[in-house]
Amino acid sequence: MNTETFKHLKGEYTNFLFTDKGKNMLHEAVRLKTQWGYNKNKITQKSKSVKKHLLPQEFQDRMSLIKVTPIGLNNCCHDNCIFFEKHGFNSRTGYNVFACECGKNIAFEEHSVNEKDGVLYDFTKDFDDENEKWFLELRTRSSYKQLKSVFGYVNKNIDLGCKCNIKWDSGAKKITADKFMDEIKMKEQIVILG
Repeated sequence: MNTETFKHLKGEYTNFLFTDKGKNMLHEAVRLKTQWGYNKNKITQKSKSVKKHLLPQEFQDRMSLIKVTPIGLNNCCHDNCIFFEKHGFNSRTGYNVFACECGKNIAFEEHSVNEKDGVLYDFTKDFDDENEKWFLELRTRSSYKQLKSVFGYVNKNIDLGCKCNIKWDSGAKKITADKFMDEIKMKEQIVILG
């Protein structure tokens, strides 16, 4: 993507953030980024840790390493894709692929990217500022929301003998902001007192 196109898209996205939808997305992105900062464990899970060669050939053949073009908000990939569709890009649904440090616990998180002229673009800013991500595209033109309405939201893990002792969450826990803050403060107090 050339610099002029990048600047144009970034300007359009910035303007979008002043709309009601954009403001709501920004609020959610900040909340999740803050939560990630509190919950981040010492073991990291990153795309660069994926040992693609350990996966079955069918996975390897379908995975693409995509450059991250961080215009869109973190954790808003599906909505980001809808925004970029309005600017001439197509949406693609699949999985963000990442792994623990040893590369033997590989996770597949539902993810959406964009495509134009055969090139895949990940416009969603990454929590850990990764500049490339493995993406396994689903072979469908159905949108994420269509797929979710049929199948629900299900992330996948493949454990190939990991010794990192990561406890992957199977889904998001519903909790109010107040309760969550109380829980954080309680945990901080335990650490301080311990």
